Amino acid sequence: MKVTKGELEVNGQRHSEIILWSDNSPELVSFSVLTKSACDLKIWNVWRTDDIVHAWVGNAGMIISENKNVINLECSGGTESIDFSRLIFQITAVD
Repeated sequence: MKVTKGELEVNGQRHSEIILWSDNSPELVSFSVLTKSACDLKIWNVWRTDDIVHAWVGNAGMIISENKNVINLECSGGTESIDFSRLIFQITAVD
């Protein structure tokens, strides 16, 4: 995740971008987008191969759907055949 014109706050730490790995991140992660003006929150899937981070190649992609304040993201990695059921997560907006 990356935010332009602001910061992400996760676990008391602030960063402009973070990577949450599916194999070592908690099942539920709370984060805040801190900004003084309009900003963009960018989210994409990445993976590691031989300790090298990859993104936007091969069969990588996302199916995004929204229902009220919940955004569902179904991800396909770039190294296998297209499969949007391997990594699924949600973002819930809270005021």
